[in-house]
Amino acid sequence: MKKILASIMAVFLVVAMSGCKDDTKKQSTNLEETKAVSEGDYAALLPYEASTARHSHAILSTNQTETFTVGKGLMELSKKHFDPDTYVYREGQFLTYSALDATSDGEGLLGRTSETNPNGMNPKVGSRFKTDAGEKEITSSDVVLLDIFEMDWYRSNDLEGISLALVLNSKIGDSENPDIITDEMLKTYGEDAARKIVSYLRKTHPEIGQKTPIYVVLYKEGGVNNSLPGVFLDEAYFESKTVGEFKSISEEWALFPSKNASELDGSVATNFSKLKKNILNVLPDATSIIGEGHFTDKKLDSLSMEVSINAKSYAEAYAVVQMVNTSMSMFDGKNYGVKVTINNNNELLAVVSRNKGSSEVSAVIL
Repeated sequence: MKKILASIMAVFLVVAMSGCKDDTKKQSTNLEETKAVSEGDYAALLPYEASTARHSHAILSTNQTETFTVGKGLMELSKKHFDPDTYVYREGQFLTYSALDATSDGEGLLGRTSETNPNGMNPKVGSRFKTDAGEKEITSSDVVLLDIFEMDWYRSNDLEGISLALVLNSKIGDSENPDIITDEMLKTYGEDAARKIVSYLRKTHPEIGQKTPIYVVLYKEGGVNNSLPGVFLDEAYFESKTVGEFKSISEEWALFPSKNASELDGSVATNFSKLKKNILNVLPDATSIIGEGHFTDKKLDSLSMEVSINAKSYAEAYAVVQMVNTSMSMFDGKNYGVKVTINNNNELLAVVSRNKGSSEVSAVIL
């Protein structure tokens, strides 16, 4: 936990010393937008204005995979309220570096609640949290609210909505053997923090005011060993002056092969084993395959697999790619997408994939 706190203080100090760009946003007169890569995705509003909060996202989260999981997940969940055919996005226009400042003498939202920082969202030292080892007190090195991601939705160049993801850390106490805050406790804390942040935004930014809808999700970082990404726990949609009602989000990750994966989707787990066997029949030595499945409401919606080989020739490597491409027909459920990344001697060789809702398989060989 001390390492987490030190990282948070360090990133804000480094950014401040290096000269953060001014938080004041200039109104652009000639605004355009990018073209979404895939149908049903969002386009970005141009010229693209990088948020000063990007520094905290790069450092405070456990790794880039976690950072991208939060960003992508927030976009996907936001589609329920902000149609990609209607809205385009910018990032972090309001929760800037100075707004999030978590240095020891800072007054940002990621700081600790105190008399000098009433807007701080991290709990006071001595606050009690329910954990898997009973109630535990928050110490000066414990950080529960790690980061806040913000997406801003525009239509006709006007701000029409905001989405926020509060990144929560469930591990407190000793960094080597931490106590784990219960999901129920984490939700209670996160929901309270979310309401305060929505109120903060409405009061401090007239352009947001009381009319702009704000969508908020709570995200719990990955487990103790971080072998899998974290999950979204809760969501609420704040319209106008109304108080958003939080609803649970049911999602989880499972490693393939594993008992949990087999229990969640036995058919896909069986086909995963068949794929592994097919690959080993082509190139048995020093070959491995591992997969990550993302489940929503106990149903698979994405499957990513990584194949690692040590081919001695292009012909061997190409044969593996062909086998993977042929075997994709086993994973034919249109309710989930599939991506297989093939690495040879730790270098990217090929990507074979099928989008959710499609039967078309694409293969890119590098």
